[in-house]
Amino acid sequence: MSMVHDYEKTKIYDFKFPGPLIIEPSKISYNTFEGDLLHDYEFFNKNQRISIDVLPVELGNKLVLYSDKEKNNSLEIKLNQISNIETVDDENGFMDIKKTLVQINLINNSDIILYFEDYKITEFISLVNNLTQLNHSYWKFVEIEFSVGKNFYPTKIYFNTPFLAKGEQLLWSYVGMGGVLNKKASFVMALTNFRSLIYDFETHQCEYVLLSSLDEIAVKNPHRVFRSTGEVSFSWSEPNDVKIISDVDMKNGRQFTIGDIVFSIEGEKTITFGQMENPQGLAEFAKLIKENVRDLKRC
Repeated sequence: MSMVHDYEKTKIYDFKFPGPLIIEPSKISYNTFEGDLLHDYEFFNKNQRISIDVLPVELGNKLVLYSDKEKNNSLEIKLNQISNIETVDDENGFMDIKKTLVQINLINNSDIILYFEDYKITEFISLVNNLTQLNHSYWKFVEIEFSVGKNFYPTKIYFNTPFLAKGEQLLWSYVGMGGVLNKKASFVMALTNFRSLIYDFETHQCEYVLLSSLDEIAVKNPHRVFRSTGEVSFSWSEPNDVKIISDVDMKNGRQFTIGDIVFSIEGEKTITFGQMENPQGLAEFAKLIKENVRDLKRC
């Protein structure tokens, strides 16, 4: 995978609907493929090598086609414009050797035929098909009303997504990053004035709960952790165990509490923010938010 574009807000989505992402778009990973066009298409020429960025649903669910020589001149194709994608055989391959091609049929009755390296074909088709299917069930919403002063206003929460609703504000978030050289978001845990949520950018699945419906926000499994400057760490449960840390260790590191924050309804756990630093402080903050959204209600 190569990263050749920096997809910022103004380039990838109309943020008037459904709302802004809860993280910066540049933190979201996407896949890039290279292929040769079998015929002219739009401003691309036959046999021209082009790059295809496959943008996930959080970046607009689309293909972006461009040439490395003309990176500012690109073509976007929404995945919902694709009617079919399949492999076909080229009867006129080099030295009469057949080549397997990828044919993308669009709903406007045009098609794009590309030659990929064989090992990339299955990955490309599977990725596009999976993202296309995801789009069909992704944009479900729940209608609620929220209060501003004495007035109530309707809004829609797209609960499968990491997009903020009208009137929703991001108040706290933790982004888990993955990768080695070019780290990208793998998940995010967030608190808004409407809900607590955990979103997985790899599976595109979201867990959420409306804060106004919660009965309890509790800290579970708290324990102390010591981390040295070399990132070597250990933990203990009882305060008396602090004595095992030498004065030298304490000068070259720090100790803190980590634990789980559990959000429950009628005694049943809904979601958990696991292994958070200063869990008591974060739990108290979530309770404070909940107190201020008690008038939130479903329509």
